[in-house]
Amino acid sequence: MSPLRRWPQSVVLTVLLAHASCGDSSSATCGDSSSATCGDSSSATSGGDVPVSLVRITAGDNHTCALFSDGLIRCWGYNWSGQVGNGHSISCCEEPTVVAGVEGAIDIGAGAVHSCAVIAGGSVSCWGEGLFGALGADGVGGPDAQTITGVSGAVEVRSGGYASCVRTETDDVWCWGGDTLAGAIPAQIDGVDDVVRFGRRNSHACALQKNGILRCWGDNEVGQLGNGEQSMMEWEAVTVTGLAASVVEVAAGWRHTCVLYADGTVACWGLNEEGQLGDGTFDDRVAPTLVDGVDDVVSITCGHATTCAVRRDGAVYCWGWNGASQLGDGTHDSSATPVLISGVKDVVQVAVGHAHVCALTARGETYCWGVNTSKQLGSWDVGIESAVPVLVSLE
Repeated sequence: MSPLRRWPQSVVLTVLLAHASCGDSSSATCGDSSSATCGDSSSATSGGDVPVSLVRITAGDNHTCALFSDGLIRCWGYNWSGQVGNGHSISCCEEPTVVAGVEGAIDIGAGAVHSCAVIAGGSVSCWGEGLFGALGADGVGGPDAQTITGVSGAVEVRSGGYASCVRTETDDVWCWGGDTLAGAIPAQIDGVDDVVRFGRRNSHACALQKNGILRCWGDNEVGQLGNGEQSMMEWEAVTVTGLAASVVEVAAGWRHTCVLYADGTVACWGLNEEGQLGDGTFDDRVAPTLVDGVDDVVSITCGHATTCAVRRDGAVYCWGWNGASQLGDGTHDSSATPVLISGVKDVVQVAVGHAHVCALTARGETYCWGVNTSKQLGSWDVGIESAVPVLVSLE
């Protein structure tokens, strides 16, 4: 087992600052429409007192961002690199604040210590840590949002580690950053086209094509690309083999990958030292293996070594690493099988960070649980961690 399975409180912050990945799957956030919104948020209104709805949430290593239907973004949590985007200061920990200089956003992504947004019209703005090209070739790190040069026609963004990828209106995938195949200058990923879903994390990414073929690229040291092999790096996209059914969603973790099948079951592969594959073992897999104990799933998300799924009935199940109570069971013991998260219901989307989890409900509320050393849960009131979902005030 990984030594990160249990954290002494005296070292919890040090461990959390390790730059693991923070990625999302590219599924719709509410129901089956990618343009749908979730309930009505009481935190804001637009002109004419039209309610502003919460559209989507995304989690970085130790920060979280929320996209609203008026095109504004609010972020909170760890902010030493400016990833919360308040535009005027860099500080340890921030409560939810509006990202300065970003309007008209239609999608969001969070990397280890940077954040990105797709702006209506297809441009991309990012802020936070600029190391390794995370903010593009011309990006300078800090809390001010900067436009990524060389990207146009973007409709979705997924970030992780020090890198980001976008899906364009022509269903291509373009990536940039230090742990991508492209480097700091955005480049199209060869061998990947007609993309309908995609996910990326620290050092690998996957894209589902319209023809049902799933292609992955990047680090493959523990078989996370799913081609039945292990290798240090695959510079060209490879085809995932051994899929048991039609895939409708893909999510990339730090060194594992999961897919959602059309029948509502989930399969995962790659690193499994914390049980993040959910197959009842702690054995690594180089091919898709069914998750044991959860079905009727409509959405999946992979974190550092924790995986979560939302069922059709709005229940959330998580499995894998539990070093900061992110499995919500009152222990710090990792679980190789799914655990029901109590205290939150009617969930439509989940975002998983390094050691915290946030859920968006059909009522437009956001709940977070897990580690809270940097206000990942929205305030200091709950201590350094919480196994119970905490309602985040987004006013």
